[in-house]
This record gives sequence, structure tokens and C-alpha cells, in this order.
Amino acid sequence: MEMLRTRAAAVYVPLWFLVSLAMLTESANILCPDKNYTSPSIPTSVHRLRVGDIKVVAGIGDSLSVGSGAEAINLLDLVNQYRGRSFSVGGDFSYEQSYTTFPNILRLFNPNLYGYSTGIGDEKTANAKFNGALMNGLSGTLVDQAKNLVERMRRDSAVDFEKDWKILTITVGSANLCGSCKDITTHPASELKSDLQLALDFLQQNLPRTLVNLIEPFDIYKLRAFAFVDAICNIAQESYLCPCGYEDVTFELRDSLHLAPLAKAYRSVVRELIYSKRYETSEDFTVVIQPFLSNFTLLRNEAGELDRSYLAKDCFHPNTKGHNMLGIALWNSMLRTYIHKQRHLDYDATPICPTTEYIPTEKNYL
Repeated sequence: MEMLRTRAAAVYVPLWFLVSLAMLTESANILCPDKNYTSPSIPTSVHRLRVGDIKVVAGIGDSLSVGSGAEAINLLDLVNQYRGRSFSVGGDFSYEQSYTTFPNILRLFNPNLYGYSTGIGDEKTANAKFNGALMNGLSGTLVDQAKNLVERMRRDSAVDFEKDWKILTITVGSANLCGSCKDITTHPASELKSDLQLALDFLQQNLPRTLVNLIEPFDIYKLRAFAFVDAICNIAQESYLCPCGYEDVTFELRDSLHLAPLAKAYRSVVRELIYSKRYETSEDFTVVIQPFLSNFTLLRNEAGELDRSYLAKDCFHPNTKGHNMLGIALWNSMLRTYIHKQRHLDYDATPICPTTEYIPTEKNYL
């Protein structure tokens, strides 16, 4: 032991080296260490934007962005909004700790990223930051969410409102579908399109230097299948969630004839709006559809049984594991060009590195 101590004492390591090593370890991009993904100067076009240029992250929409019940330990806890775990705006913990939300991945490229939510609370709490999504948020609430978000950003001294580049993720459609269970005319596709257009028009005029990731509406009624194999899920879904199929056992047939075409119509009008190039009129704003939930299927294990490990206690909203998976899906989708974007969920995906010089938009890459 004496010899070991003597040899160790003989090794001289300069203090500056230790400090530099610590700084490197703290800031190094462990996902994509071989290249610099930040522009040499602040870009003036959203179509020349690199991931390291993003300074602010934000989100609006429905319960999918809220983090409903993500860490719930029982049914009563399902009402809690775990915004820090939200796949699109949550920033609890870090990528290095295996929390792979979209902001946590983005922080690898800009450690000073701002706006992500932490902890638990509704959209009005300070720790929600720029996560303005609402529990059961209908499309009709989007424009007010957008207005509140812009006002909140303007008041925040940490944001250079005119110069900072922002990424805003929008989730919409789920609450509209649930509200249409009894009557398909309650929330028609035309309503969703009109509501979304109002919100996006406002954002284009009032939120400079912004790239919008728009998540396509998906077939939420498929999640009802869990209620028939799990009693707790059945109780949760019947008590306060989507009321589809609760009155009879023929819900699968009814939903396949009812909600599936409506969800498809939602996706159709979303594409119609975005591909009209209505939001390609300036260099500091654009909207990109991210379709990774469009054709989602339920995960099953090797025995063919439904795998609920990605879902909260209600078998309806994602849990933390599910949000981590969705965070990767959003990240990967954003980095892929239109023809390479996945239209289904890859439950085993890992984050990819950028393969194009700029974040793909409808204008810079086809």
C-alpha cells in the first residue's frame, strides 16, 4: 500500500487539465460526438436551421403533451400532470440518465436549451415553462393556448423573443375524437382544420423564428382493447376517459365504422392545410408534419399478449417509458426527410444523428 501511495503521489496532473476535462465531460455530445451541429452564425432562415441553433422548446395541444398520469401509482394519481416527463416538452432528469424526451435529446446539442417543463403541475405553474397544453384540450382551445404561450414568452427575460430560434410541438385531435364517440358530427374534420388554421395563422404572425412540429392525429380508439384484459384499465377508461364503446360489447365494430374514418379524415385535413403551403410564406416560420403515430399498432409480447408497459395506469396515456419512446420517435421523425419519415411507431428505436445539413422542412428537402 505504501508503494501504491508513493507512485500515485509522483503523478502530476495540472489543475487546468482537470478543469478542462470536467467541462468536456459535462458538455460533450455523447450521441453524436463526431460533428458540430450548430451554425457558425445565427441562421436567418428556418430552412437553414441546425439542431444546435435551437434555443427555445415549447408545446401546446392535448393530454398527450401534458404527461397525464405518467408516473401515477394508482387511479387517483392519474389526474396529476407530469409535465416534466412529457415526450415533447418535458425536461426531467437527462438523456444520460435514460430519459429520452425530445428536449433531453435536444439538450445534447445545446445544453442551454430553455422552455422545457419540469415536475408536476398544470399549464399555469412556473415549472410548466412553455408547455401550454391542456388536459383534454379540444382543437378549439388551440388558438388561446397559442396566445397564452406567446404572451408567456414575451414576458420571459431569458428569451430573446425576436432572435432566438424556437421549436414548438403541437398535438391535436385526441380529445375531438373522444368527444365524437356518441355522435360523429360533434367534432367534424372541418372543425379541426378551422381551429388548427386559426392557431397556426396566429403563430405565424406572432411567433418569429419558429419551426412547428405537428403530430398527426392517431387512432386512439385502439387503446380501448386494454380494457378487456385489465380490470383497472377498464375502470379508469369507463370512469373518466374516452367514452367509446362503454354501453355495449360491439365497440370494435362500431369504432371501426365510426372513429377510424373520422381519425383518417382528421389526418387528411391536416395534410391538406399544411401542404397548401400556407405556412411557407416567410423565412422565419414553417410547419412540418411528423406522422409517426399515423399507423400506430399496439405492442404485443412474444405470446401475443398486449404489452401495457408503455402506458399509465389507465392504459390510455403514456407512462414515463412511453414518453421516452415517443421522444425518440419525434426526434427521429424531425431529422428525416419527407419520404423517409416513418408512419408507424418503432418501439425499439434509438435516437439517430442528423444526416442532412439542416433540419428537413417541406421546402429545403423533398
